[in-house]
Amino acid sequence: MLKIKKNLFRLKADGFRFFSFLIGNSDLGARLRFHSLRILGVSFKGTCKIFSGFEVLSVNKNLFIGKNCFININCLMDLTDKIYIGDNVLIGPNVSFITSTHKILFVDRPRPVESLGTIVVEDNVFIGANTTIFGGAIIGNNSVIGACSLVNKSIPPNSIAFGNPAKVSRTL
Repeated sequence: MLKIKKNLFRLKADGFRFFSFLIGNSDLGARLRFHSLRILGVSFKGTCKIFSGFEVLSVNKNLFIGKNCFININCLMDLTDKIYIGDNVLIGPNVSFITSTHKILFVDRPRPVESLGTIVVEDNVFIGANTTIFGGAIIGNNSVIGACSLVNKSIPPNSIAFGNPAKVSRTL
């Protein structure tokens, strides 16, 4: 039963990926992508623009997106654990949200997946291009994450943070 459920999740994710490619990157495509994700079980508070290349590693009910969000091209969401995106969040191109890892085993067998924790992006946050956010991180209200950053711990509200790993450079 579990194997059938996993294959159904993969089929939904692959179907969404193909549909997303077909509808392109126009405003109409972004709206269609939004509605198709709603049908697949993503919880939205309001409308949201989602551009092509949006990738989910499993289609389940672990993604919650607030109103008036903008998700640019090639965004990856690993939904092993929950991801909460607040209102008025801008996500740049090529941003990855990673909520899982594999246990380190030195044997020849599949490595089990383990959760890194929930990701929370609060309201009015801007996340720059090519950023990776790991599970367990909370990005506070009104914060800016600079491009090419690696967020592996929480960022307080009203902060500008960037780097690898991301560090707060100043408060707003």
